[in-house]
Amino acid sequence: MDNSEIFDRLLLQTIDETVRYCLGEINTQLIYNHLEKKGCPLQEIPKKLDIFTREFENLIGAGRGQILGAAKILEDSIVKMLCTKLEISLSENSAGYFPNQVKNLKEIYTRQAVRPKLI
Repeated sequence: MDNSEIFDRLLLQTIDETVRYCLGEINTQLIYNHLEKKGCPLQEIPKKLDIFTREFENLIGAGRGQILGAAKILEDSIVKMLCTKLEISLSENSAGYFPNQVKNLKEIYTRQAVRPKLI
């Protein structure tokens, strides 16, 4: 398994853990079903981050007209958890659009000499 595949697995694991913890099993499954209908099944999320983000924000709110903007809160949590798993400081990753944050983390991860173990 190459570094890119390891990163993608960690990303999927982190997304799944965060969404399940915050939204519960039923809501998580509803989100995954919706994403699949929109051409972004779970295993393809790392390659389709723009679709994932757009549909995730459409489903649970992006802060434009919604009270809390839950999608952004969850995306930030995913980034923080992924940084922890990758042993990357948050300061190395600029805030902003979720797909860009993930791409930046992937670049940093591929430059690291030490790789975290898959859980």
